[in-house]
Amino acid sequence: MAYDMSKFTSPESTGQWLRDWAAKEFGSSHADEITHLVTEYGQLIARRKYELLSEVPYVYSVANYDEVERVSTEWDDLLNRAQSVHRKFSDTATQDAFFQLILYQIEAGKTVVDLYNTVALNGWYAAQHRLSTNRLAERAHELFELDANITRRYHEVNGGKWDKMASQSHIGYTNWQQPPANIMPNVSWVDGDDDTDLVGVVVQGQAGPASEGSNNTLLPMSPYMPPNELRYFDIFARSRGTFSYHVRTNATYVQVSNRAGTISSSDKQPDGQCVITVDWRKVPTGVSNVEIVVSHTAYGVGDSYTLILPLNKTRIKPGFKGHVESNGIISIEAEHHTQAQPENDLSYITIPGYGRTLSGVKLWPATASAQTPESAPSLKYPFYSFSQTQSPKLIVYLGSTLNHDPSRPLRYAFSIDGREPKIIQPVPDTSMGASRLGGVPRLGGMGGYRVWILVVRLSKGSMS
Repeated sequence: MAYDMSKFTSPESTGQWLRDWAAKEFGSSHADEITHLVTEYGQLIARRKYELLSEVPYVYSVANYDEVERVSTEWDDLLNRAQSVHRKFSDTATQDAFFQLILYQIEAGKTVVDLYNTVALNGWYAAQHRLSTNRLAERAHELFELDANITRRYHEVNGGKWDKMASQSHIGYTNWQQPPANIMPNVSWVDGDDDTDLVGVVVQGQAGPASEGSNNTLLPMSPYMPPNELRYFDIFARSRGTFSYHVRTNATYVQVSNRAGTISSSDKQPDGQCVITVDWRKVPTGVSNVEIVVSHTAYGVGDSYTLILPLNKTRIKPGFKGHVESNGIISIEAEHHTQAQPENDLSYITIPGYGRTLSGVKLWPATASAQTPESAPSLKYPFYSFSQTQSPKLIVYLGSTLNHDPSRPLRYAFSIDGREPKIIQPVPDTSMGASRLGGVPRLGGMGGYRVWILVVRLSKGSMS
């Protein structure tokens, strides 16, 4: 690429280069899928470098938005697609080349991320005293061994053509220097023979088990939740034994999966997950609560947990098109603006695959001089808020950067509902010889700098 930079004149140029390369090496019939595989792999690993996955706190959350599980699912999908392409090649030479150039990176990357995800869940489950903590500990050891096997296979392919090329340690870093060998992360184990109560119920997102007989509040639900966002609670064994359970609600429009069953400590997975669904057509307008009662019988003795499910069926203004609040959050992808207003031959362009998710946006052309809010192009993001708060947060994710030209430090501005624009300079000015980061936090990946901004009071209703 460096020898032919004149061809890279737009954000789509790198994708075209990848497509041409894939067609040349593996045939035009596979070029599009290989381009997607390589691009998505790059985006996944750029979130956090492998050697920084051991940093605490862990980069992916076990408590919020099922992030650990979602990330694992993304890697599962990527590996399945890569293996599907690999199977389509009939000759060994092409299979070996695809493995060494593409499949190995995806398979090895997924294994390392799965290892750290499993270790994170293992600690989370241990705090809840789930017996399945031990299965996660075993799985973590299996993944650690699998990583070694994948590396060994890479070194043996094609008669050891690339032997030792993947031998650098990549698990268990404690500082910038690599460890002498991969180090298995610490895991927790649970003793099932202690005096801990047999039955456990955990509400999604909460670290500790629910309390029997008490009101335990679930995460709220609204009609504007993303379709892939679930609400659930888990029922599990905390010590050795067997128990039965039954779930009921006081509203016919709220349904729960796995309403009844038996859980035993001898089960391979002594956990049950109850997913909640709501028929919003029948839910009364406004804010309401539904009771979910989990009854159980263990050792001939019955007891119950009462869970409270908050529902918010608030209607938006008819005809509104934009981004709607769900449970106190409005999350917007950078490219999902409704209006891009160019000014002075400048505009914003979308950079596919840039950032932690979908894409990023950038002022174009890159040689543009410093702008003012009045003269600069702009992007418009309509949103609808149900909440009213004195101190909302606007969080903007930016690519890692520095003020490479001291005469024009990088800045952006935002305005809500036509109010006076507020100018933000993410990287502070620094004098020669001072810290280059200027106090901006370092992130080992494409997450970029996270900037928290307190904005003026928001009212209920539509804004942009």
